[in-house]
Amino acid sequence: MSQTPDFQYDVFLSHSSKDKDVVRDIAERLRTDGVHVWFDEEAIRPGDCIPAKIEEGLEHSRILVLCMSANAFASDWAQLESYTFRFRDPMNKERRVIPLRLDEADIKGSLAYFYYISWLPSDREHGYAKLIEACRMLITEPPSVDHDNSGKAIEEEDHLVCAFSPDGKRVLTGGGDNAERISDRASQCCLHNLENKKLGVSDVAMSAVASTLDTVMPGAHPLLTRIHVTPETGTINTIFSFFPTAMEDDSRIPSGEMRWDWNGDGVFDTPFIDFVADPAPGSGDSPPTLTHQFTTPGVHHVCVQVRSHDGSVGSATVEVSVQ
Repeated sequence: MSQTPDFQYDVFLSHSSKDKDVVRDIAERLRTDGVHVWFDEEAIRPGDCIPAKIEEGLEHSRILVLCMSANAFASDWAQLESYTFRFRDPMNKERRVIPLRLDEADIKGSLAYFYYISWLPSDREHGYAKLIEACRMLITEPPSVDHDNSGKAIEEEDHLVCAFSPDGKRVLTGGGDNAERISDRASQCCLHNLENKKLGVSDVAMSAVASTLDTVMPGAHPLLTRIHVTPETGTINTIFSFFPTAMEDDSRIPSGEMRWDWNGDGVFDTPFIDFVADPAPGSGDSPPTLTHQFTTPGVHHVCVQVRSHDGSVGSATVEVSVQ
């Protein structure tokens, strides 16, 4: 995995010393997949000034993986959270903070508003797939960068193509295996799969970016989307109700279509379903409410994509805990 001259490390692992064993395993897995990792027990040597080495590591890292846990919140949290500030600067598009939740402790401070990856024991395999994908989306650097006629940057190498929308909120990724997809960068939710197009790497860069990305992301403002779920926790016998709302220009869209990803794996489990926000009694129109029953316990990240009739798209993710 390549890196730019500005960054010596792809990932800085920020964690409580009491979580060292868990975080060491994360570091080893990331390295196996070619990620350059800053991990304190290897980067700091006897005689080093610890604060200076940490500052050096933060300065030269592209991604901060913040390991949240009861241990971190109990003793080290103020310091750990302070590490995130430079990675949360909205003007700095080259850095990102990725929160990793190691246990079920309540998330403190402003990080409670960030989409996180669950690293609970039952979620680690799925969580790692999301972590490595999120890292690769940001740190993969091509040998060259070109621009198409619309001004979008097209980044290409042997196995991955990335193209970002003009506002930076959507990303198209693709490779030689035809696994092209358009995702929302904030929620990391897949918005559109392009597997049926059978596009090769060059075709993705030249045609999918120029056409499909604009189709999914029209000139209208993206829909501001939220999910309301009742109840928020339950068991495998609970029937959960999901109700999305989508706003455009400060107004709720009156109708549209929606589809759902129940497992947060980027693959939608339902087709697009038409809905009317406030159907009249007896009209036969469907409200934007859907129920679902989970068959396995754990923390499920449910994603919805909402599309208005003029083509505007929005997505949102909500966490559901199933005992």
